[in-house]
Amino acid sequence: MASYDSTQKSRNLKTMAAGDETSSSFAISTNSHDTALCIIPPNNDPTQNACVKHIRATSALSDSMGLKTVLSAHRMFPTNEEVQQRQKAFALLKQIVLGTSGDDDQPTSDIPMVIVPVGSYALDVWTSESDIDCLCIGTISSKTFFKLARQRLVKADDQGLRILRKVEASTGTMLELSINGVAMGLQYCPATRVVEQ
Repeated sequence: MASYDSTQKSRNLKTMAAGDETSSSFAISTNSHDTALCIIPPNNDPTQNACVKHIRATSALSDSMGLKTVLSAHRMFPTNEEVQQRQKAFALLKQIVLGTSGDDDQPTSDIPMVIVPVGSYALDVWTSESDIDCLCIGTISSKTFFKLARQRLVKADDQGLRILRKVEASTGTMLELSINGVAMGLQYCPATRVVEQ
């Protein structure tokens, strides 16, 4: 283990041991290539020093073009067409479930609800194989929501929407959907205060 001069940049750390206050110090050593942080115990025993050394990656490792090429070859990056396809699918699902016209985004029903994407799509880390997980938040019960949502979704089958199946899991109920070839999952959470905000 490389040694570092504690006089370069040192400060005191206060720690508590068995009710007694003891003093430790730490040293930060920096040069053009790396940075090291060392904790030095009160007795200055070099064998007890704990050092963490940060070393700058070599140019071969810092070059990301090879990694991007591999990820692109495995379709880990969505194309512009896939991005637009999912944006349209989410907008259509939102329009149908909330009962909006799509132009002014004003609901035609008097049931306050919002739909938000969750999971990889919400975090923008989705791939070409990912589906879109959506969460609807409203003021009605889960049973009432899925009955209402199913009615609205069935009426929209002429817009490329299909209900694949209803899944009952320990985490709740989910509708698996396909909207113009995009796989989607719809879940519901009753939370009046969230919707009102």
